[in-house]
Amino acid sequence: MLSNHLIRFYNSWTDKANQITGDNLSQVYDKYITIFITFNNLYNQIPQELERRGISLPKKIYDSKAATDYVVRYLGANNVLDELYRNANEKDINSIITIIGQELFYIKLHNGQRQRQEDLKILAKYMTKT
Repeated sequence: MLSNHLIRFYNSWTDKANQITGDNLSQVYDKYITIFITFNNLYNQIPQELERRGISLPKKIYDSKAATDYVVRYLGANNVLDELYRNANEKDINSIITIIGQELFYIKLHNGQRQRQEDLKILAKYMTKT
């Protein structure tokens, strides 16, 4: 379970992000940075939480792994998608499906090289939820 300190941090920074309501570039960027700070702090705590659950992780934790794979492992992929649907993010989900399907954006990279087969696996999982 996440510490009370971390939960207070999350709530405080989420409130701060929610107060940024404009849509000009400066305000959108401010909101992005505020949310990024929150997420960055959270994903750095996830490896410790996974280890508390008895999940063995490598000694060296890379940010890219913690921010993606470990967060999904901690939260559960279906929980993430269910929450997106619960918050009426179907349009966003469909946009992700489109950009993966049309190869406009690559989700999985290895040493800077796209991993099309891995992106297709993600696409297939999205398609089963829609």
